[in-house]
Amino acid sequence: MKFFLISIIFISIYCNSIYCNINQKKEKIRGVNLGGWLVLEPWIRPSLFEQFSPKDKVIDEYTFTKFLGYEEAEKQLNDHWSSWVTEHDIKKLASYGLNYLRIPVGYWAFEKKPSEPFVMGGFKYLLKAVRWAKKYGLKVIVDLHGAPGSQNGYDHTGRYGPIKWQTGDNIQRTLNVIKNITLTFNHPEFRNTVTSIGVLNEPAAVIRNQFNEYFKDAYNLIREINSDILILYDASFFFVSGDGDDSIEFLESLKFKRVVLDTHIYNAFTCDFVSLSIDDQFSVVCSNESNIASTSNILRRFVGEWSLATTDCTKWLLGFGNSSRCNYPNGTCQLEDDYLNWTPEYKNYLKQYASAQMNAYEAGIGWTFWNFKTENSAHWNFILGVEQGWIPLTTEQRTYNCT
Repeated sequence: MKFFLISIIFISIYCNSIYCNINQKKEKIRGVNLGGWLVLEPWIRPSLFEQFSPKDKVIDEYTFTKFLGYEEAEKQLNDHWSSWVTEHDIKKLASYGLNYLRIPVGYWAFEKKPSEPFVMGGFKYLLKAVRWAKKYGLKVIVDLHGAPGSQNGYDHTGRYGPIKWQTGDNIQRTLNVIKNITLTFNHPEFRNTVTSIGVLNEPAAVIRNQFNEYFKDAYNLIREINSDILILYDASFFFVSGDGDDSIEFLESLKFKRVVLDTHIYNAFTCDFVSLSIDDQFSVVCSNESNIASTSNILRRFVGEWSLATTDCTKWLLGFGNSSRCNYPNGTCQLEDDYLNWTPEYKNYLKQYASAQMNAYEAGIGWTFWNFKTENSAHWNFILGVEQGWIPLTTEQRTYNCT
């Protein structure tokens, strides 16, 4: 989960015409992320972190497991893993007409050093989710969300703090995890369900050069095992730093086959977005659609994360114990997650906002919403949005179109 606005992006897939099976006019990817599950994020499941006081300094999965100790952490995490994502959830998501799940996972589901406090055990739950997806006709993107050393220093990597992914043996360890993921899901049981691998979620701009070299190694490693699976290159933070065009040129220069450039769009992390007029807000969304459509002959694009939030007011969205960093007008955050008191007019606006984003991202190959559900954060909760009527399920139900 993500702390930046990417208002106008290019999310691309390099496509050699004789090899590319994804066609702009074929069925779009429409899905959700299973976030806050195999990688803890305090704002998604605050109840797991409310047992701690500020002096405990428990702010991520690393400190969660270190503070509790392995035995207690294992107990609490198994309770969490077995209840946060269930077969009922997957069946419900499939009933909505979705066709994809993006599943974030940490490296510690596959391996860890004795000095690292993480609890292993998430792997078997990942397999459960993939089997449920297969049962209900959903495809899966397995996304490496947390790498050894942390690739961006945020809590959604498993450990908040310095970026050390590029040091020591961390890159090689990450490649080992990618090999494990590829071998696991190349098995005939899973091969037609897990169609994509995200080799590293949101690497920081300061490690772009190391990431590019790693990506080439990860691509070659995967292709030795599986020639068909889509491989996602996440350039989200590179676009924020102004290096997005360089990422596109990099991928095009490689001429790799079936490579997706994944970028995440969050208007919540730009402080003035909520103060824009509704027309101007939709202009921001529609500019994304225009940019995607304008390059669709040579590029394919995917939006792996987006939401309906227009502020960063949600409790702990910016990290455990942190509040909004924006100087919003008085009252902006008052009803942020109090959806029972939202007006019909505001719910209608949200439906239009969801419709506009869905249409914009389907100018490319599609999208996965962040997140499938949350404990308290209504703007980030797909299931709640469907149940309450502000997220449309079909193109006919969409209430805003840029064109």
